[in-house]
Amino acid sequence: MLLSCSFDNRPCNISRDFIRFSSQKYGNCFTFNARRKHIDQLKQITDGFAPAKLVLDIYLHEHQYTSHVHKVGLVALVHHYSEWPVVDRQALWFRPGESHRIGFSKKLTKYLLPPYTACTFKLADDLQEVFDAHQVDFDYSQDFCEYICTEREIISRCNCTRPGSMLSYLTLNSTLKFCDTLESTQCVSNATQQVKCQHCVQPCTVIQYLVHLTSARFPSSKYLQTAKSNVERVFKQHNITLDPNWSSEWKQIIEQNYVQVEVALEMYNVETIQQDVSQSWQQLVADYGGLCGLFIGVSLLSLVELLELIYRLTKHACRSKLQTYSDGMFRRPNAVTVQTISAL
Repeated sequence: MLLSCSFDNRPCNISRDFIRFSSQKYGNCFTFNARRKHIDQLKQITDGFAPAKLVLDIYLHEHQYTSHVHKVGLVALVHHYSEWPVVDRQALWFRPGESHRIGFSKKLTKYLLPPYTACTFKLADDLQEVFDAHQVDFDYSQDFCEYICTEREIISRCNCTRPGSMLSYLTLNSTLKFCDTLESTQCVSNATQQVKCQHCVQPCTVIQYLVHLTSARFPSSKYLQTAKSNVERVFKQHNITLDPNWSSEWKQIIEQNYVQVEVALEMYNVETIQQDVSQSWQQLVADYGGLCGLFIGVSLLSLVELLELIYRLTKHACRSKLQTYSDGMFRRPNAVTVQTISAL
């Protein structure tokens, strides 16, 4: 139960600032400052030395937990206001009896659009159906796409839906039942292991928040009485019964159930990672044309030199033959000595 909430030192509007959704693993969950349909105004972090922070005081109601719950604590996740939180994969756990501070910074990754990568901005119809049912205006995310894909596969194979599933409320008026039998549980296990969601590719823009966690003991001995008053006041307002041993063990009960979470921005700087084309088509064509021009120019030059060489060789051969012919025409005959022998 939410005992108190403040943002920028101002009380939260519970009905306006939070939306409820269901998690199969953690049950009822709530998102603060989500982008909702027909509501344009969102909470903004103010500039300055001490930026706005969100402070939540929460009571866990451990005495109402069922026997199969083995852990007591709070589950939280910092995500972008346009992204559906997949707490089953990305949740942070916080133990009671402490005040936890979540300092975060933003990291932005931009991938190249197709055909360079397989990323997408497109929101499938099944995702849009879930968003419309919750009256939220969220963008595509790979984790949520895979989650919905898995739930669809379970419904298709097992003809049932898991309790707490995001799709359970969409099928309440149908003939589908919850997967609560041994046979259906085995079917769900097989479907979860064999499902292939190849259409769930990475988004073209990924926004992540890098968190830094610290904690301190809470409430302190001097604040313990104030915490007791807060619990009793809120329980009385909502007509909720206190723990049966509250009157005698309220100090121990508060330490086991009271948890505070403070969420604040640590750095205004945004780490940006962006993919760029190493060589565009225009650059490729230009480089190819330049290389072709170079090679063609070299080839023409070599051809001219070859023709020149043939011309010089031919000219030299012709000159040699002409010189030989000329020498044969104008050379004097050699003197011949004739010896006469007379007979005696």
